[in-house]
Amino acid sequence: MDALRLSIEALELPKNSEIIVPANTFVGTALAAQATGAVIVPAEIIKKTGQIDHCKLDHYLTSKTKVIIPVHLYGFIGNMQYINNWAKKNKVIVLEDAAQAHGSMFNKIKAGNFGKCAAFSFYPSKNLGALGDGGAIVSNDIELSKKIKVLRNYGLKNKNQSLLPGSNSRLDEIQAAFLRIHLHKLDKNNKRRRLVAFRINKLISNEYIEVLQEGESVFSNYHLFPVLTERRDNFRDFLNSAGINTQIHYPIPIHLQKSIMLTTKKMLSVSEKFCNNILSLPCFPCMYDKEIEYLTKTINEYKG
Repeated sequence: MDALRLSIEALELPKNSEIIVPANTFVGTALAAQATGAVIVPAEIIKKTGQIDHCKLDHYLTSKTKVIIPVHLYGFIGNMQYINNWAKKNKVIVLEDAAQAHGSMFNKIKAGNFGKCAAFSFYPSKNLGALGDGGAIVSNDIELSKKIKVLRNYGLKNKNQSLLPGSNSRLDEIQAAFLRIHLHKLDKNNKRRRLVAFRINKLISNEYIEVLQEGESVFSNYHLFPVLTERRDNFRDFLNSAGINTQIHYPIPIHLQKSIMLTTKKMLSVSEKFCNNILSLPCFPCMYDKEIEYLTKTINEYKG
């Protein structure tokens, strides 16, 4: 959240600037933007991937639109070629939320390389996780990077001179040291995670369960393995009774979150139904074949 907030603060946007955010994301994405004084504009998603619907971006464009935050949710990536072309045409800044996309790619380009800057999370459950909370910002914009470094450290130019109203958002040295070690294992773990995900996908044959797809030209790190089902809570109870733990990412779209202040309330039917049907299945690099077989066998026994 700090990585997103600091990135937006460093952009020095005009007052009441609008930022487009997909409705299907963790609330922290929108809260970070809202904390800078920006106006949140929730956008519809694509059902098959859970990513922002790039074909509908013109619906949200106004004279106040300054930033779009595509969220690479689940490790998937939306159509960044289209999004970047649209943003360039309309003079909108692209800020990536790559919190779940360590190592994910679109057109063989890794997440974090598509926007003016990108925010990553190192929460322990991420593909690249620390021992505790942490995050990072990446950017090719040298001046913007310098400003963010100042903002993350009390706005200090030196030990005693504060130039900007910054904050204390430095990454802890112990977390950084742990991440440097874990980083060497990222590609190997992502490869194994993809093999696990492909096997789960191949073995699921239940007509009541729809597996989300990576999308064209996307290489997902499969941070999560999400599926859709109409009677999600029943399905979840069924799996739980078989000893299979699941999570929901995320049950409430941001435009229905009470903490998000919106100028206008819009119905986003695809996102709302998606959030009612989404469920994340177990999927991790050290998952045994017998666990995969038990998971998929149980899923295929579900009667809907």
